[in-house]
Amino acid sequence: MVEDILGDTPGFCHFDGIYRDVIHLANKQYYGYTVDGKIFGKLAGIINGTKVAEQLLSGVPEDKIFITNYVWNKSIKNYVLAETKAKIGGRNDG
Repeated sequence: MVEDILGDTPGFCHFDGIYRDVIHLANKQYYGYTVDGKIFGKLAGIINGTKVAEQLLSGVPEDKIFITNYVWNKSIKNYVLAETKAKIGGRNDG
């Protein structure tokens, strides 16, 4: 009903899935388990949120998580792949 009223376009409310045991870190940053027990991660700005969620749920400290991510390269005015620390919960520990 909410989706019918507000729409399903970027910036609006949309159906994202049905989850259980969700941990919210910040706006657009959450992870946990689906109803069938699979790990998922939706972490804004992180390419593979599920991989990061698996590490977080296995007990790896946030400041030890590295991922391959896209970063903006000013000189070529484009995104490039780079290994960066995950930005989690609005913090950048790297």
